[in-house]
Amino acid sequence: MGTFRFKQFEVVQDFSAMKVNTDAVLLGAWMSVPWLHGDIPLRLLDIGTGTGVIALMAGQRLAQAGSCGRVEAVEIDEGACRDAERNFEAAPWKGVEMVLHKCSLQELSSSNPDKFDLIFTNPPYFIDSLKSSDESKILARHTDTLSQREILFHSARLLKPGGTLALVLPVVEGDEFLRKVSFIAVHTPSGENRFTVKRVCRVHTVERKPAKRLLIELSFTDSIKEEPHIGQLVMMSGGSNTAQYAELVSGFYL
Repeated sequence: MGTFRFKQFEVVQDFSAMKVNTDAVLLGAWMSVPWLHGDIPLRLLDIGTGTGVIALMAGQRLAQAGSCGRVEAVEIDEGACRDAERNFEAAPWKGVEMVLHKCSLQELSSSNPDKFDLIFTNPPYFIDSLKSSDESKILARHTDTLSQREILFHSARLLKPGGTLALVLPVVEGDEFLRKVSFIAVHTPSGENRFTVKRVCRVHTVERKPAKRLLIELSFTDSIKEEPHIGQLVMMSGGSNTAQYAELVSGFYL
């Protein structure tokens, strides 16, 4: 696949099973990146970074906001780590450190004492389906090594109070994920931090067709749940990109 070029950075994708894709770019452009308050650098985490594209988009957005911080990432696939490491080393922004952890989310969660302001992921989502013969594609696409419940559990361990978890999923898997969030919230004791739904965006690849993806943003808080903001993004209309989609990704695509 060679190199995918964005406005401010390039993504080498020679060894990763999952190449740069629209889901990743949508999440990287849509998710809320925190602003720096005071002198404490921000810490962001990308779960299953692959080539590192969403982490790099987050790094660009931090730099453009004038914030300093660390964008960290976890990845267990050796080929993806080779690509991500090279891409992080080439990141052009001063004041934003790009860090790769070559381990699982579970290992990072058990060994990392620090907390994150934002966690984001384009996670594996196939729950029960025919699997590829390519082991690296199985790791990238199926939930065998990282289930939805594990994402929620370990994100709760790693997020600061008031922090955010953002992810992109197909509609069926996204609806299942939101049901899990609601169930866990109901059974979380009063006064403890829990995930509440902050924003949801239904993504339609073509106008007048059913939504294909859900962009989801959760807040990790003990405050009273507010009604989430439910939005809609139509990517294509009449054979051309919509103005809404073009504006969302305008800071990244050439």
